[in-house]
Amino acid sequence: MTKVLTLGALAILAVAAAGCGRMADLESPAPRQTERAPRDARAPALPDPATINRPSSQMPIDGGPSNPIGGTAAGREPQ
Repeated sequence: MTKVLTLGALAILAVAAAGCGRMADLESPAPRQTERAPRDARAPALPDPATINRPSSQMPIDGGPSNPIGGTAAGREPQ
């Protein structure tokens, strides 16, 4: 009876030790790349957010002046 219990305990110990060795061999997952992740030094520069969505009175027309009529839309009197 004691031999069976001893062999059972040794078998459980051997299975646990084998499991620990396999867990140590697993690789950790790759880090997630999000918008807040650090950028690579060779990555192209991001556009300035303030220049992307400008009002039409500030957008140049085919390389010409930004507003050929003059004045900003907010600076004119209501009609």
